[in-house]
Amino acid sequence: MTKTFFNFSYKKYRFYFGIYLPYNHCHIVDPISNTITACLIPAPFTMSLHHHACIIHHKQLTLYFISKDKNIPAVSNSNTFKDFHATRLYNRWAKKKIRNNFSNRLGISFTTTYRAFNSNVVAKKGLDYIYGKVYRDFSRTPSSSPKVRKRQEKRFEASIRHTFRNANLCADTPMEDKLRAAQHHVLLFQENQIITKPIKHFRYKKKFVAPLQGYYTFPLPLFKAKCTPVVVPSDLPQNISSVASPTIVDPTPPVIVDIFENIPAHYVPLIPEERFYDGGVHNQPSRSQIRKHKLKPLKVGSEAWLAHMEEIHNIHLKNLQHELDLKAAISQCDTTDEKGTY
Repeated sequence: MTKTFFNFSYKKYRFYFGIYLPYNHCHIVDPISNTITACLIPAPFTMSLHHHACIIHHKQLTLYFISKDKNIPAVSNSNTFKDFHATRLYNRWAKKKIRNNFSNRLGISFTTTYRAFNSNVVAKKGLDYIYGKVYRDFSRTPSSSPKVRKRQEKRFEASIRHTFRNANLCADTPMEDKLRAAQHHVLLFQENQIITKPIKHFRYKKKFVAPLQGYYTFPLPLFKAKCTPVVVPSDLPQNISSVASPTIVDPTPPVIVDIFENIPAHYVPLIPEERFYDGGVHNQPSRSQIRKHKLKPLKVGSEAWLAHMEEIHNIHLKNLQHELDLKAAISQCDTTDEKGTY
């Protein structure tokens, strides 16, 4: 934002000097005769892309324009725009495309790439995200101008304070908690940070089932299983020192052990992605405490693990009951969801 004027005071007088930028907004002066005239009030400041307006018609200014053009390019073989978008995202992931990003307002730079979540996670843990966007290689790139550099530092520090304040973190909070809040709010403030944000508008159709390419009209990043060579002892030659031992692939498929076989079915959708430790849901140790005391996570299926999952299940039931009570109250009062929540 750039001001179009400067002002100074002399004794009890105040002078304003600036560039006259009329808004030229046409409005009706007399509704009876439909007399239309242009607004001649100067704009007090000019924003990016030459956006400017007077103080009266500033609310009518179009600040952002989001294109809703979903035309498929002629070179693409996709039938729908979603297929075209998914294919383009698949190609960027397969080619490991790296994009360099720079913020002149904050004086920072970082890179973004795409990663694909393993299909085994979908079958075992029920996560249905296909891709994730990875933010990394954070660095400070301040301006050469001292004034601009000072403003960049103030904006960057303000964004950090705003993020931590929304997460209810104090100044003496451990760094592990700050990194966890930065992961949730997608905030880069250290050089060794790596943040993965799931792309939520591309998901698998079913959870706890291995995805198949035949059910989708766009390519999927399916990972192929690796074959481990197994040497059969009976087929080894007598002279091992002179002849290289052959490697024969075992045709029998590996034995798949289902770790959730003896776990109640209503616990499986609620199993968190990260491992948890002894102490309850609201008393989990931080990363520094885990490294310091060499804590080990709870074993899947143990009594402590089942007790922890029972606590998670009870919290889930309370949240569902709260939502049902809220919907019932909204239907009785004949109001909207926003007013009912408020």
